[in-house]
Amino acid sequence: MEFFQDGESEDEFFLIAFNDKPTLIADFTSSVEEVQGKLVYTVPKGRTALLDAIYLGMAKMRQAKLQRKALLNHLRWWR
Repeated sequence: MEFFQDGESEDEFFLIAFNDKPTLIADFTSSVEEVQGKLVYTVPKGRTALLDAIYLGMAKMRQAKLQRKALLNHLRWWR
């Protein structure tokens, strides 16, 4: 959440969840609330396809409008 608070108004975000395979949950948006709302409801399950998610994220970032880009990984562990 701190990352989003430090963003600029013209920043754009997308969200990929990954379990057995990566899935685009939120397409490019400048709405922090939209991404945060969808992030809250992602549930970890199955195996972790981290590398597949990274490849999908890199391909998605090629569509970005802005020059500066960042790819963040947020792992949530459940027991």
